[in-house]
Amino acid sequence: MSHTDAIKQAVEQAGYTVVEVTGPGVEVLALHLAGRLGYVKPSDEWVDGLEPLPDEHQVAAHILRDAGLLPEFEL
Repeated sequence: MSHTDAIKQAVEQAGYTVVEVTGPGVEVLALHLAGRLGYVKPSDEWVDGLEPLPDEHQVAAHILRDAGLLPEFEL
């Protein structure tokens, strides 16, 4: 199963309808599924390893977390 298929399945299981399978939100979910998404609480930044994600990915990650699709990270 590809990352895109896994993301679509997870989002649909959470009760959402997938309209778009590209964009910052999908990329953030792919990072999460790959075990590469992190969160730095003091700076309120989502990261891929040690690098902060671009602004549009930051916004998407917060939206996904608020929707319950990403965990609450504590560092």
